[in-house]
Parts: sequence; C-alpha cells; structure tokens
Amino acid sequence: MKNRVELYPATLLVVFMLLLSFPKTLLSQDASPTGLFAQERLAVVSKYEGDVKVEHESRQKTVKKIGNRIRNSAVYEEDSVMTMHASTADLVFGDNTSLEIDEDTSLTISTKEMSGEEKAEGGFIRQVSGGQGGIVRNINIQAGKFLANITPSKSVLTEFETPTGVASVRGTMFTLAYVAGVTSIDLTQGLVEFAGAGNDVSFSVEPGDSINVSMPELGHTSIGVMTGQLDVATNTGTLIVESGESSGVDVDAVTGDVTVTAEEGTVDFETSTGTAVIEEGEAAGTNVNADTGDVTISSEHGSVSFETETGTATIEEGVSATTSKDCTDTCQISLGAEDGTVEFETSSGKVVIEDGEAAGTRVDEKTGEVSVMSEGGMIDFETSMGKAMMSEGDTIGALVDAETGEVIMTAEVGSVEFETAMGKAMMEEGGVLGAIVDAETGDMIMTAEIGMMAFETAMGKVTMDEGDAMGAHMDAESGEMFMSAEEGALSFETSGGTASLEHGEVVGTSFDNDTGEITMTAVAGEVSFDTPMGMAVMQEGGGGGGGFFVKTGGRGMSFWGGG
Repeated sequence: MKNRVELYPATLLVVFMLLLSFPKTLLSQDASPTGLFAQERLAVVSKYEGDVKVEHESRQKTVKKIGNRIRNSAVYEEDSVMTMHASTADLVFGDNTSLEIDEDTSLTISTKEMSGEEKAEGGFIRQVSGGQGGIVRNINIQAGKFLANITPSKSVLTEFETPTGVASVRGTMFTLAYVAGVTSIDLTQGLVEFAGAGNDVSFSVEPGDSINVSMPELGHTSIGVMTGQLDVATNTGTLIVESGESSGVDVDAVTGDVTVTAEEGTVDFETSTGTAVIEEGEAAGTNVNADTGDVTISSEHGSVSFETETGTATIEEGVSATTSKDCTDTCQISLGAEDGTVEFETSSGKVVIEDGEAAGTRVDEKTGEVSVMSEGGMIDFETSMGKAMMSEGDTIGALVDAETGEVIMTAEVGSVEFETAMGKAMMEEGGVLGAIVDAETGDMIMTAEIGMMAFETAMGKVTMDEGDAMGAHMDAESGEMFMSAEEGALSFETSGGTASLEHGEVVGTSFDNDTGEITMTAVAGEVSFDTPMGMAVMQEGGGGGGGFFVKTGGRGMSFWGGG
C-alpha cells in the first residue's frame, strides 16, 4: 500500500504532461462551433508596408518587423486584417493562396465545413468540392481593394463576401474592390460565380470581364459592365449586359416580379417566351405564372420591344402583354393585351391586339407562312395590301413573296374579312386570296387562288371564281374606281343590275353620296349590264371617245352615249 500511495502522484503528473502534449485544436473543438479552426493559423502577413493591423479576439495588434521576423503577422479564425492609409500587405494562406491588399482595406477571414446539403445542391460548390468533403474559406470585405491569386483546389472553396453579394472562386486571379458601396471585379484568369446579397441575381464572371455591382437597398441591384458580357440570372429570366452597358434589377419580395431598367445602353432580357429589348432609360416588368409558366411583360417606362420566334411585340408605357409558348409541334407564341393595345409585327404583317384580346402566331419553317389565330376577341391583321379582320376562333395564314411583294392569305379556320382601300374581300374557310400592287400603274390585283371570293365596294359586290383575278384602282381626286378582269370573268353586282366583265375588259364606277346614284363607264371592251328591264351592252369609245354610260338610281336607270 505504501508503494501505491507513493506512485499515485507520479501517475497524475504523467497524465497531466500527456494532456499538455495534445494539439490545441483537439482541446478547443468543443469550445465553439468553429472549434476545428479556432486555434489553427489560417494565413500570415508575409510582407507589408506602412501601418498594418491584425485584430484577434477583439484586440488589435500592429504588425511589426523585428530583425528578420514579422511579429503579430499570424491570422486565425475570425481575425481581421486592416491596412491604413498609404499602407499595403501581402497575405499568404497555407495552400499558397495569396492576397495583395491595397491601402484602406479591412477584411475578416473565417472557415467552415461544407454541409451535406450544400454538396447535394450541385452548382458551383459541387464543382469546386467534387465528391469529397470540403472547406469554405470566407473572406469578408468591409472596405478596400486587393489582388487575389487563388490556388486551384477540389476541396477548398474560397468566397469573397461584400454587402452586395458573394463571389465564389476556384483557381482564379482577379482584382476585387469594395468602395463606396460598389463591388468591382476584374478577372484575369479562372472563374468567379457571383450571387447577390438577397439571392435576387447571380452570374458568372469570365476572364477579361470587368464589372461593377451595387445594392443601394435590398431588392435593388445595379450591374455595370466595363468590358466583357454578363448573363445575369433572375427568377423570371436572364439579363444580358454587354460592354459599356449597365442595368438595374428590382425584385418585389412579395410577388417575385422582376423589373429591369436600362441605365446605360440597351440591354436584353431573355425569358422562356421571348426577349425584351430595353433601351436606355426604359424599364420593363416581368412576372412568371408558377402554375402555367406564362410570362407577363409590362412597360414600366418608355416603349419596350419583345422579340419572339414568330415576331416582335411593341409594348407602350403602362401596357402589359401576357405571353406563352408551345413548341409541341410548330412553335406557337400567344399574346394577350392588358391595359392597352399591343402591336405584334411578323414577317407578313402586323397583329393588333386590343385590351382584353389575345392572339396566337406561328411560322411554317419550310414556307415562312405566318398563321394568326384569334384566341380572344376581334383581331386585326394589317398587311401592305390591307387589313384582315378575324372573329374569335378564326385563323388566317399570310405569306409575302419576297420578290414580288404579293400577299397570299388563307382562311385556315372560319371566315375572314380583308379590308383594302377599294373595298372588302370575303373569304370562307379554305379560301386563298392573292393580292399584289402593280408597280407601274398602282393597281391592286386580287386573285381567287382557291375557292370563290366576294369583294364588296361602295358601288357593289364583285364575285370571282377560283382562278379569276381582278384589278382595282381608285382615282384619288375623283373617287372613281376602275375594275378590270385580269384573269377569267368577273361579276359586278350593283343596286341597279349586274355587270359582267370578260378577260381584259375594264369598267369605271363612281358613287354619288348625296343621291346614292352609281355611274358606270365601259373603259375597255364591251361590258354587259343585266338589269330587271333587260340587258344593256356598254361599248368602249363610241364616237367622241366618251363611250356608253349607264346611270342607276334608286327608282330607275338612264342610258346615254358619249359623242
């Protein structure tokens, strides 16, 4: 027993010595959530000029050189490094990552282990960490500027945090500054992924890019590009900002609506249904319906263009357009107008969509034919030859011949009215109409390509069978209209009778608004005129060149010859 008592103090001494020999990191792991790194040196000031300080556990120490050694240069978990005015410092990490810190800079360094959730999320963290466990090294910049040279690593992700957002990097050399509320990144090599402080925007910075990001208030981010291009992701689309351009992005915390403002230059905003082109000073609002995927574009300021696969919509200030895209077969773009009128320009004509109306458009990839569908209300489709009017449910096809300028229109579903300066053409479902203007005479020539077509004027109605073609010309001074049978035969029905024109024959007609009388003139050839009182034949050029005329009124008719 005596020997055991004598040995006991010696045993305690050995145990105590062993405990002292354990690494401090092991002893401190339970002291705080960051115990793994709390006593581990993360970096060291390897070189400095001027007044440089390291803050450790709320105590600032000035970096000093004594002999060949630099004192107070070690940087631990949650330590801050500060360079005063006209002072610089080089900070080197254990993996040879280095920061060349400029004057008037303050930054704090911390580390953490990546969570399983962060690795499972994919994206940039997964790219950096690979399939292994990894460490996130966070450098929080309160103010200042530095040049960073990040050692490539699959296990360590370095992120630089400012009040405007977080830049995650790998194998990267770049300059970062945070001055007067603006984060500036100038990338030399590698890759930087930037996420805004509110996660409202995110983008990749590539070599050669030089950008500025500011967030004057939560929900508003301003992005400028000095060189390069940024594709900025938002929850409603992607903002394209090119060299020399800058844009503001506002996100409504309640609705998720994104408003993009072109602060400098013209910016594009790509959505799932098309691209909004926003010129300097203009602003566009965007919203995506979570259930349907429909995208609503509104012009908050100025006039905004919205380019789609089938055409371009012009949205005036205060007006909204709800758009959808269906590419199950041929891509179809649908637009609905809210709070005003939306004009949608296609390769064949312009669709005019009034408030509360909706239209769909698609383009045949082989022929280039544009189909326009009235999905809600009465839709107008304006072409170089006239205006087509469609009721809800109707569909019209339109194709413009690039060489001749001829417009070919098809009543694909339902009947279509086509209004011109001379009158209105009526097409039933399946009917095809061709319309072209003669460059020399100015005459409009209309052809019934497929099916029968009726053409209504103030003087009467022309009926054409398939293959027939009619020429029409309006005298701007007198208001007289001349019609010719260009192909086949025409039937021209008036209140007093029906004129029949064979190929090559021309008739002139005028209408007296006061008396309601119609005057017809045989300009070329013999024109027969069938009336309730018999058949009259009007011949070209009788005597003094006046020809024969027939004058019809409400109660009778009169005939007289020229010359």
